Amino acid sequence: ANFGFTVYQSHTNFILFKTGLRDLYDRLYKKGILIRKCGNFNGLDDTYYRIAVRCREDNEKLINAIREVIKNG
Repeated sequence: ANFGFTVYQSHTNFILFKTGLRDLYDRLYKKGILIRKCGNFNGLDDTYYRIAVRCREDNEKLINAIREVIKNG
């Protein structure tokens, strides 16, 4: 899925990405999904997030939730 996020290459099971949504964490949290806010990482701000690559079902749940929060604002 392409949400207009900037996704950074990773060699681990974590994906770092940047989005214009400063409240993505809060929106997903309300749906029971936790992602890592990275605003306290050196050189990053509160538009950066990190997610873990998990099983297919969990990844699809995350993608669908992101799609929904973007669509519904």
